[in-house]
Amino acid sequence: MNNKAQASLEYLMTYGWALIIIATIIGVLIFIITPPASEIVFTSSQSTKILLKGSSIEGTTATLILQNITGGKITNVSISSETGGFSECEIEGNVTVDEVGAGSSMVLTCLIASNNPQGTVTLSYIDAVGLDRETIIGGGGGTSINSLCETGSEVCSPAGTLQATNVFCNSSCSGYNINQVTPGKTTLSEEGATYMLLGPINNDVDYAIEITAKNIILDCQSQNNIVNGGITLSGISDSYTTIRNCTVENDTGSGIVLAGAPTTTLENNTITNCIRGISISGSGGSILRNNTTNCGPSGTDGVFIIFSPGIKIYNHVSNDNFGDGIELAISIDAEIYDSEIKNNGQTGILVSSSNNTSISRSTITENNTGIDFGGMDIQSINDSTVCDNTTADLVNCGTNCSGSGNIMGSVVGLCNNILFTACS
Repeated sequence: MNNKAQASLEYLMTYGWALIIIATIIGVLIFIITPPASEIVFTSSQSTKILLKGSSIEGTTATLILQNITGGKITNVSISSETGGFSECEIEGNVTVDEVGAGSSMVLTCLIASNNPQGTVTLSYIDAVGLDRETIIGGGGGTSINSLCETGSEVCSPAGTLQATNVFCNSSCSGYNINQVTPGKTTLSEEGATYMLLGPINNDVDYAIEITAKNIILDCQSQNNIVNGGITLSGISDSYTTIRNCTVENDTGSGIVLAGAPTTTLENNTITNCIRGISISGSGGSILRNNTTNCGPSGTDGVFIIFSPGIKIYNHVSNDNFGDGIELAISIDAEIYDSEIKNNGQTGILVSSSNNTSISRSTITENNTGIDFGGMDIQSINDSTVCDNTTADLVNCGTNCSGSGNIMGSVVGLCNNILFTACS
């Protein structure tokens, strides 16, 4: 009996290490074959206004905890749009919430599609000073239940299929990937689809990316993914298209062109080395937020807008352009706020044939002329700093112009109703 026990002990001592190694290898293989679930990731486009405190996904429901850190109460909080796999989003169980106090939290819930777990929801509200605001909550979690994209997928099928020049179905059935493998213009033509840029794209002959359908999201994902040649969207009524997170260069034309494409959103884009930064015509109701236009000494205007009523521009930086920082032509009811317009060769903000322009909480300095209202009626400027512009800070107010809380220097023309204190 003792001999058998001794033999067993010797066997374990001799071969035990091998058994441990085999067990370890099996564990590693199991981990590789069955990887952990993808990380849940959501982001807020205005993290200094609406803070994303926490998020979770259980089944087909995403729950997000948002906090109002605007510094004051917000009112008329509502869901204005949903994209991708998000639907039936609610705030505290309702589509609209009357009021959320400063520092208070709110719970946002959305249903998410099992074959498309990524998407965005746009939160609209009125801030404490009465301005309309929007925050986009985007992201998702996990991968598609069917990562091979079955035939009949609403977006594309199968994964990896070339849909157009440089455009492939992505692996999660949630949209398309753009990866330039051959020269030429890349056309985005699938209505309602999301396109993700995987790397830089270049087209020296024509616009590098052309969008030809409505309700598209183009997400360049990283400012390192440079679009050399520009992006164009034209002839699409009520486009509801979003272009975001792109760095765009076009030394032969405009960085981004909207022509006959109302209700388009441009956000978190940087346009440099261009003839004109953003060119907008016939595209009323479009929104520009968190963009930078800097065309440099060889360009003209940072932003040029014509025949486009109701444009909203906020958190915009338009500096160091050879021409105007922003020019509005025949475009009534424009709003510009929380923006910096600096060191432009001509006028910081030029308004021509455009009534009812509102400028708030912006800094317009070191341009040749600060603001030129072009003698148009019903203009307003509030809580803004307009100083150190070479020729004049404010000119050509027209009639029925008003505003208060401003800091200004030289003012030329009948601007008696715009109240300000002198620049230091």
